[in-house]
Amino acid sequence: MSGTHTVALTVDERVDRVDAPAQDGPTQRALWEAEHAQKRARRRVQKRAAQKHFSEKLCAAMTQAGLSASRVARRIWGEEKNHRGVAAAKNRDRVGLYKKGLSYPQPETMKKLADAIGIPVEELVPPRPRERQPRAGVARKPAAAERSAERLPLLTINQLPGQQHARLQMDQIVPLKLALDIARQIDTLTASTSATPPQLGTVVK
Repeated sequence: MSGTHTVALTVDERVDRVDAPAQDGPTQRALWEAEHAQKRARRRVQKRAAQKHFSEKLCAAMTQAGLSASRVARRIWGEEKNHRGVAAAKNRDRVGLYKKGLSYPQPETMKKLADAIGIPVEELVPPRPRERQPRAGVARKPAAAERSAERLPLLTINQLPGQQHARLQMDQIVPLKLALDIARQIDTLTASTSATPPQLGTVVK
């Protein structure tokens, strides 16, 4: 083992290195936040498209059936007396919000709306968004199962010649707490072992 140079790091030093941002590119947290920001933006676009489709179909169906918001609300929720003591349709304003595309009903209410108008519920439900096809010349993004396979740990265990120690190497992204727990366990094991194992970075011949 001569001719080698070993630099041993304490757990605290490892924490400092983990916390320090990478100098040659974005940090893992920055990449994670960017990816989730894109997902939130796509969900907002899909939600607006679903509300627009639903409101247009609802308005068209009600117009064709000659139904007002009050009559539809009355068929679904019945009547109640207002502050003037006059019977009025319950939740009339809710139907108005549906027609304007400012609100979207739960599946149970969607079915009640369709029944009150006299149309199949499928006419009001927006179509499911199609899976985006990759453009020509652009590599397809791996599916979830493929990405999971790519994240499988690269693990190697090599027993050192003539010793009761082995070199453990693993390349895997894990939560910081788990990484620190593993580091502390290795430090504890090293301290409690009578024979000093080779340190990280040592070349074993």
